[in-house]
Amino acid sequence: ARVLLEVCEEVASGAQHSASLHEAASGGGSDGERGAPCLGAEDLLPITVYVVLRSRVAVLPSELELVAELLPSELAGGREGYALTTMQCACHVLLRTPFSQGLLEACGAEAEAGAGPAGAALGDGGRGDPALSYSVSL
Repeated sequence: ARVLLEVCEEVASGAQHSASLHEAASGGGSDGERGAPCLGAEDLLPITVYVVLRSRVAVLPSELELVAELLPSELAGGREGYALTTMQCACHVLLRTPFSQGLLEACGAEAEAGAGPAGAALGDGGRGDPALSYSVSL
């Protein structure tokens, strides 16, 4: 759970830094009211999806299921639970989004030509559904 939290915090920190640089470069803010831009889940999820895709960890859905089963209830409602849910959502998006072969290659995932719905570097999470699985060279 700690690793998931660290990954999500790094993604959020990078996104926050990028948004701050963009705001500073574009002259955003008014009359000295510049603060750190507020980022929500709708901003962080697409970035997390990209990070998960680029990481090419084929067993991530299975590992997330294991963490969810073993995560103590007192942590499930806190930052660790939020990080777990964010990663689970990112995997869900990747497993159920149809991507073109060119997009997968551009993102660094080497999927088999003609493969079904996305997931690229992700397997089917042990569910045995070949439509949700890719052959990936790691």
